[in-house]
Amino acid sequence: MTYVPARPLGGGAFRSHVPGGNLHAAQSPRPGDGRVRPAGRRRRPPRARRGSEAWILADPLAAAESYATAEAGLNALAVASGLAYLATVVVFIVWFHRVAKNASVWAPDLQSRTPGWAIGAWFIPIADLWIPRQIAVDAWRASRPDPHAADGARELTLLNSWWTCFVVGLVLDRLSSTLYKRVETLDALTTAATWSLVGYSFMVAAGVLAILFVRRLTSMQHTKATGMLSAAK
Repeated sequence: MTYVPARPLGGGAFRSHVPGGNLHAAQSPRPGDGRVRPAGRRRRPPRARRGSEAWILADPLAAAESYATAEAGLNALAVASGLAYLATVVVFIVWFHRVAKNASVWAPDLQSRTPGWAIGAWFIPIADLWIPRQIAVDAWRASRPDPHAADGARELTLLNSWWTCFVVGLVLDRLSSTLYKRVETLDALTTAATWSLVGYSFMVAAGVLAILFVRRLTSMQHTKATGMLSAAK
């Protein structure tokens, strides 16, 4: 009879050689549960969530590649949106200065700022959060048939909605920029990207409302100017 050594505990089934017999898998109980399972059968450890700290430590190369891909995509998005935003800003500020200048002719006593502020106010930190709105309100009132009439119940809803979305989007954009500068992990990058996307959402809404506001105020000024020319004739 030839003796075949058994495998160590946990490495698989115990085997013995018995003449005329069969190979049998020994059963090894798991401590604490009282059940019997085939030896060597283990549970797989839970997989780390993609992007978590555990995933980064388990596969740093894949984490670095994922980080680089995400960063490249976000940078491309930032460049494209930045160029589109810059072009829009230039056109909008030129228009904004024009309507403010018209308003200063029609109702100079209602204007809290000179037309030059319609350009400069956008480039003053903190002040850019309220001065442009004030200029827009003054221009709106001056463009009505009766500039000194009281505001209607919901007359400034469009203007206020546009400005609210713009300010919220601007604040969130600055917040996400600060978070990007502190990014060291994928979790931090995800957080920064999330706030950035929320900010972009508000900016998109502000853009749509700004188009409606521009069309409405331009129409008001065109109607008033046309009426004044007709009256002069």
